[in-house]
Amino acid sequence: MIPLSQKIQLMVKQIDETSHFWHDLDLQITHKESKKLRMITCAKLKKDAPGLSFVPYPGELGQRIYNEISQEAWDMWLGHQTMLINEYRLNMVDAKAQKFLKEEMEKFLFGKGSEKPAGFKPEE
Repeated sequence: MIPLSQKIQLMVKQIDETSHFWHDLDLQITHKESKKLRMITCAKLKKDAPGLSFVPYPGELGQRIYNEISQEAWDMWLGHQTMLINEYRLNMVDAKAQKFLKEEMEKFLFGKGSEKPAGFKPEE
């Protein structure tokens, strides 16, 4: 059996050499295989839990998240990230906003947590 990472590389090669039909077929196969559970010890939740099925962020940080953060913790981060973007009205094209969000993500997932904005009250 070919590891998933090699299948993705093979899929990219096939896109250049074959029709769009094969591209769709390969994506379906890859997506189906990605549904398999990969158990990790989550750095955020401090328990064994299903890991992510993809590397969610570029570079070393993305690989660290993939290796150490569970799907449950990542979903928690996505909710917190949405709240930060909305409450601070972040423009994600702005490099300062991207840097801020990356720092908050690292604090949330690996540190003591990311604070909610002053005066934040969740909708009821």
